[in-house]
Amino acid sequence: MLRTVCKRAVPRLNAASGLRFQSSKPDSGPETVFTSLNEENDPNRDAFFKYTWGTWLKNNEAERAKRETRFSIEGLAEVIKSLPQSGKAPIEAETEIKVTQLASLHEGKHHRVYRVDVDDGKQYVLRIPYGLGSELFRKKRIQSEVATMDFVREKVANDRFLVPEVHSWNATVDNPLDSQYTLMDFFAGRDTLMKHWNPVAQEMTERASKIKPVVDIYSALLQPEFTRYGSLYFTEDVSSKDASVLAYKGAENDKKELADRWRIGPTTESRFWKNSLPEDSPMRGPWETAEEYIEATAAINLHNLAELSKNGDRNPAVVASAVVTYEKYQQLSSQLLLRPEVENDNLFSARMAFGDLHPINVLVEGQKDIAESTLALVDFENTAIKPALLIGTPDYVRYGGLKLFKTEDIPNYDKLSDQEKAQVNYMIAQTQNAFTFEFLLNNEAPEFINSFSPRVKRLAEPVRLALNPLYLEDHLDLSEEMIKLQQDWTPIMGMEREFPVHWTNEEFEKQAKDFAEWNQKAMSTPFFQTKGWVPQDMFEQLFGNGLLDKTESGDYEYVAPKKE
Repeated sequence: MLRTVCKRAVPRLNAASGLRFQSSKPDSGPETVFTSLNEENDPNRDAFFKYTWGTWLKNNEAERAKRETRFSIEGLAEVIKSLPQSGKAPIEAETEIKVTQLASLHEGKHHRVYRVDVDDGKQYVLRIPYGLGSELFRKKRIQSEVATMDFVREKVANDRFLVPEVHSWNATVDNPLDSQYTLMDFFAGRDTLMKHWNPVAQEMTERASKIKPVVDIYSALLQPEFTRYGSLYFTEDVSSKDASVLAYKGAENDKKELADRWRIGPTTESRFWKNSLPEDSPMRGPWETAEEYIEATAAINLHNLAELSKNGDRNPAVVASAVVTYEKYQQLSSQLLLRPEVENDNLFSARMAFGDLHPINVLVEGQKDIAESTLALVDFENTAIKPALLIGTPDYVRYGGLKLFKTEDIPNYDKLSDQEKAQVNYMIAQTQNAFTFEFLLNNEAPEFINSFSPRVKRLAEPVRLALNPLYLEDHLDLSEEMIKLQQDWTPIMGMEREFPVHWTNEEFEKQAKDFAEWNQKAMSTPFFQTKGWVPQDMFEQLFGNGLLDKTESGDYEYVAPKKE
């Protein structure tokens, strides 16, 4: 087919001096850009491929260049012409088909999305990945994404929600578009749920109505139980060894064409691809047990650090410190989540984790109330098959700060400054959002709710941190979390066995010092959590107001506002 002895830090803000910036268009990005297929000199043609959704404070031109998505527009027309039309054969060679318009709809983290209009009235979505990471990693992600979409359409969605049908795709550049791509259905007349979502400003009942659609999808995706841990692929895209194992429980009783269609192959979680391992490396899975998967999250980090050390392009002291952290994590990983202590073996079962389950990837009908709307789910590239207890709360409602449910929980709330009240209100809203998600999920999938018990969440947190570091120095967050877990192991967690990892006094002191310094840097660096990326409308506002200054090197520096 074409195929956290240190006090836990407060949540880090993306700005200096505690100042928070908010984009006026967080969900929409830039204005839609159109180009005409038949006008080679269309002035919009160049902008059509260039990245425009944001600016990096450092190395902006290079970062943007990595995200150009040039492809052959003529080749796109050729691919569309080859598609079966309404179940019929591909269009005859002499039949002319015209792609009347291309519209750039969205510039995401890993790909760009276009709408393709054809003269017969059909509309498609074209996804082109950025040239980030290795071509092999992009290949595996596309293969897995398309297969996962197909599996969810056939086995999960039913009448619960829609999933785009993929009409053509290719995981290599050897095709008429000269680019990896996916061509799929376009759902007209729909908005993203993100356009209706405000995490702090609305009443809780209003927010709950926007959380429920995500819970409905989350619970549906949890239902199939898989036989191994990794990612889904079509059978022909995995090794012969992996092809010999059915993908999901009950497949032997399913229709043969479905049972034979999908298999579990290597995980496409990005941490496992931050290295130069060969395509068939067993370090990427698939794994037979949840315990093997958890231990692999330590092994892959240590391997990645070994490659960094050999390459010599990172601070050796930071790399060495990270190695110490991950060696301790490796000692902990095999003793962290033990089945007798979790007391629910189902939580170790292999289930689908949709990493980008977020309102921006849930579509609702524009002319209907959300409760009455048929949902659609898009952007499947960050999915994997993981132990159920490690899937966790979606990022947009996940909250690890101080839990507050109402202002009455704060003494003298009325005497607080406006800024302090805003901080309290923010924590209340985030607490409510996370609680609402778990409450609604308990209604939909009670057999998995123990994954969200405080005890299990604490035990799973080191694994989450090991898999999702933003910077190399984020190993300090993992070390801090393990130290906190050791302190709470018996008095709070109620564990009778000894904590598996130990720190010397010297190691405690070094961790406290390094963690404090790193946290201070994080709190004082603008746009730290986005690695210096600024949404374009916000960048223009900050630059226009003199809060960003362009240096001789072409980079941008934050200029703190003068105190009056």
